[in-house]
Amino acid sequence: MNGLLAGFPDDDMVFEQLDIDGLDTQGFCAGYQLRRHKHEDAAITGYHEARSDWHRHIGPIEQFGGANPIHGDFTSLALPLCIEPRRLRHIAYILEYAFLYDNVLESANKAAELASDMDRLVLNETESMTARAVTGAKQIQAKMIHELMSIDSACAKRVVDAWKTMASTTTRDKSKDFQSIDEYVDFRIIDTGAPFVDALMLWGLGMTLTKEEDELLAPILRPRHAAVGLANDYFSFDREYEEFRSDVLPTKQMSEKATLTNSVYLFMGLQNVDVAAAKELVKAETIKYEQEFLQRWRGFLHSSTPVSEKLRRCLEAHSFQVSGNVVWSLQCPRYHPAYRYDANAGTKLEKALISAIRRPDVSSIVAEIARVCAEASGAKAHLDRTVHTRNGSGSSCGSSPDSSPTTSTASSPAITSPEASFQQSHSRSLSSNLQQGLKERLHP
Repeated sequence: MNGLLAGFPDDDMVFEQLDIDGLDTQGFCAGYQLRRHKHEDAAITGYHEARSDWHRHIGPIEQFGGANPIHGDFTSLALPLCIEPRRLRHIAYILEYAFLYDNVLESANKAAELASDMDRLVLNETESMTARAVTGAKQIQAKMIHELMSIDSACAKRVVDAWKTMASTTTRDKSKDFQSIDEYVDFRIIDTGAPFVDALMLWGLGMTLTKEEDELLAPILRPRHAAVGLANDYFSFDREYEEFRSDVLPTKQMSEKATLTNSVYLFMGLQNVDVAAAKELVKAETIKYEQEFLQRWRGFLHSSTPVSEKLRRCLEAHSFQVSGNVVWSLQCPRYHPAYRYDANAGTKLEKALISAIRRPDVSSIVAEIARVCAEASGAKAHLDRTVHTRNGSGSSCGSSPDSSPTTSTASSPAITSPEASFQQSHSRSLSSNLQQGLKERLHP
């Protein structure tokens, strides 16, 4: 099938069609199709490069980002129409940075707030780390903008503008009491960075939209944005709720009201229900918006006014954000501890995981991963020493995506020996779940 726009590569050179009906999507995405970019390896390289740069310029990494070796990384699933590998790689880099920015800088700022009432003449350790994070973030952002502009300056302006808007709005209303789900959805569409991801999608397509085209698409896309935001709430809630109860609630005074910005938590309060019931309410709202987007999209295509091939392609690309986000969320390590491994082992382990999961021989999974881990053990030991001495010596790790650092956290245990780590409980749960994922694997 040829691309819909002049200059587009053939679709069969860009993505592979996946069988979404063969997956348990928990009731989401009825009527949607699923694609995965054929250059997934470029996306993997991109997000590991971002992790390496984060470690080099900011510090140790504690969270997973867009990885998902079972079904596909976030960028490859949500933005499968990206027209070339180098664009896909850079989008994955930017989105990984956004994932880490959302987690790590927010955590640092929360920690700094806890000490804000102390009278000090010098920065404490947390503030020093936050200052370094801000400086490092600016360096990474400069690199991001340079690459965007050098590849496609015409489309890059929208991305830069959307980032500025997102950075100035996503920190607001975090403690606001929402009186209805509709009020929350209006907030969540901006808070999830939907315009920013849309701008990256258009940059990946090499596509610009006029003001008139934006206005034409806005009412069609609103339910799409709402569906993705609510789905994020649904799948990320367990992780966020655990962090909220362990990190936020204990620090609040009796007179202070703690809140979690998540629609599941909102429904718990509005409807006075438990977590399970609230999640079902969020699922119902999400599905409602998914179907509303499909109806508006189809109505637009079948209207009496001719629809350009560019807008057809644009709306098709938007639909894959809905299905790609859900399928990525089903078993991504970011939301599900049982699927976690060493997030900083680099591209070789990541690609070995993918190769093992998507081959028919289930028994090869552990052997293949253990082999790759064993090969990397020498380099990992060196990187471990680098991480431990970095702050004292001022040294930094290289920026190669295959030399990402190992960090020690509650969710990602320190790995003294990669092959040994795979013999511990961490590996047993991973192996079991990867085998289950293999049974549900996607067939092109």
